[in-house]
Amino acid sequence: MQEHQLSEADQGVVVQARTGDLIEVSLHEMPSAGYRWVVDSPADNVLDPIDPSYEFAEGRVGAANTASFRFRVKAAGTGALRLIYRRPWEKDVPPLKTYEATVTAR
Repeated sequence: MQEHQLSEADQGVVVQARTGDLIEVSLHEMPSAGYRWVVDSPADNVLDPIDPSYEFAEGRVGAANTASFRFRVKAAGTGALRLIYRRPWEKDVPPLKTYEATVTAR
C-alpha cells in the first residue's frame, strides 16, 4: 500500500495508484470568510472517501487552516476527483477555486 500526498501544487496531476492505496489532498482554506473546500466529484468509481480532517492555526483568530480529504482506492479504473472552494450558502455563485486530479488505478 502506498500513500499519495497531494496539495494545491498538484492541480491537474494524474495519480497512478493501486487498489488499496491511500490518496490525501490537503488544501488551504479560509473558513473565517466562509470559504470551505468540498468534494464536488469524488471519482467514486475508483475511490472511497474517508472522513475529512481540518488543521487549524492555534492562537490566530481568522487564520487560514488546512482541509485534508482522504480516499482509499477501491477498484481499478480511471476517475476524476474534483473539489471546489466556495461558501456553502452561495448556491448560484461559481466556486472561487477548483482543484482537479485524475486517478488511474490498477
